Amino acid sequence: MNFSLTSHPAKAGETYWQHFIFTARVALTLVGSGVILFLHGLLPFLCTHTTSDMIDRLHAELQARREKCEKARK
Repeated sequence: MNFSLTSHPAKAGETYWQHFIFTARVALTLVGSGVILFLHGLLPFLCTHTTSDMIDRLHAELQARREKCEKARK
């Protein structure tokens, strides 16, 4: 197993800190959407589309990053 902090981010065309900031933002988005979804479960009239909109935006961003990374590897 490779324990380098920079090898994986470099394969994605990023520095360690760029990779960390992106992954932290994704993690916080997922946690936030989970909290909102929980609240929606308790009170169904609140945030009727918020979580699905957040996940849709996150999915589009992850797909774009995947395409960028695949191009960088070639």
